[in-house]
Amino acid sequence: MIVFMDVEITPAEIGDIHQVLGDHPRYWGERDLRSLHLLSLVHEFGSTCLVARAEDGIRGYVIGFVTPTGTGYVHLIATRDDARGTGLGRRL
Repeated sequence: MIVFMDVEITPAEIGDIHQVLGDHPRYWGERDLRSLHLLSLVHEFGSTCLVARAEDGIRGYVIGFVTPTGTGYVHLIATRDDARGTGLGRRL
């Protein structure tokens, strides 16, 4: 667990992605990227998929994984519209 600003960065769970998808426009605007939110990545690589939680919900998230050789792959990274410009995406 990492605390940054007033958010707690923790491993993602399947329910977190459902929450993000329910509020999809706040992360992605008019772009419909719901099909790219692969629940299997969160299920299999949950420890390297992260969410930034605050009292008012999930402010940002990253879906990705780290290979056995240490190479990181970021599939999706997003911050909610009210968290942009705060450095949260970089921190994730």
